[in-house]
Amino acid sequence: EAADLDGAVRIFSRHGPEEIGVFESGIALRWLGFELSLQAELQAFHQVDICARDRLTVAQFRKLVRKLKEREVLQVRRGLLRLSALQDLLPAPAAAEEQEALLRFLGCGDQHAKLPAQTIAEPGAIRRALRHRQAIRSSYRLHSGFGPSEVQGYRQAFRRSDPDGKGYIGQTEFRRLCENLFPELSTSQQARPRLLQIIAAADTGGDGRIDFFDYLRLMREFFDLRRTEAFERERAAVEECGFMPQQIRDFRDIFVEADEAESDRLPFDKVGQLLHRISPLGDGLLRELRQVWRQVVTSEDDPWTIDFADFMRLMKRLLDTDFASINANVAQFAQ
Repeated sequence: EAADLDGAVRIFSRHGPEEIGVFESGIALRWLGFELSLQAELQAFHQVDICARDRLTVAQFRKLVRKLKEREVLQVRRGLLRLSALQDLLPAPAAAEEQEALLRFLGCGDQHAKLPAQTIAEPGAIRRALRHRQAIRSSYRLHSGFGPSEVQGYRQAFRRSDPDGKGYIGQTEFRRLCENLFPELSTSQQARPRLLQIIAAADTGGDGRIDFFDYLRLMREFFDLRRTEAFERERAAVEECGFMPQQIRDFRDIFVEADEAESDRLPFDKVGQLLHRISPLGDGLLRELRQVWRQVVTSEDDPWTIDFADFMRLMKRLLDTDFASINANVAQFAQ
């Protein structure tokens, strides 16, 4: 396994074989089969990068993977114990949803059999689940860093663009498919040139045909392009706000804990709940918060959800204006 981790550093690092940067680290983790939201990934990275260099040595990268495996053990244990405890209490549809969520985490698609109810709480169930998860992780390398459920979804999308079952699509179909999957990239002035470049390079064989594995590889490039935009947004927000590294870590911890859906976005109501824990918010303060929100949030797709870059901008505005006496209350809350 150490050889796999060292190999991932050599493959993806832009800083030589002894170090890996924060951006490439996320790509390497996906290739190794660790599926996290961007902010959870950055949170884990900076817990290891204690000197705030935005780079990890090989030894630190191994430590990062070890921490993610410990996190995985907790997720599997909690999932199995929760499923076991609630199975007799929940109505059938709710129990099925709990089981489906656990199966998705383990990497099981619709083609996999459901977990037998009587085996969930058996001794060794956690160990078996972790072994299955480890086996599933190896499939990510064969599919450009995508897990089984993602591959299944992309295969269905590919087949819809290939109704004759030829096993390949042309560039016109591929362009249409990409624009449907990533509408925000196709309309972004910054991202669109790179989007068109990726589409133009899709025909690796020079025959105008794109097979499914070409398609997966190019989907990964699109996701990396989206990550690049998110990194640039966050970097701009950090420079604009002037927060220190520890402040950014603290805000990220709050954001990740609140992002239960792991979508890298928080809705207005969730942010309001976070602030209410620090400073009670009445109707008047909520109206004022909505006004500040409209001024700060830059997302056009969903103006009432916020990414981490805008979350920092919002907190900066609230701290600078001492919204709801937040500065004094934050100090008391921390104690």
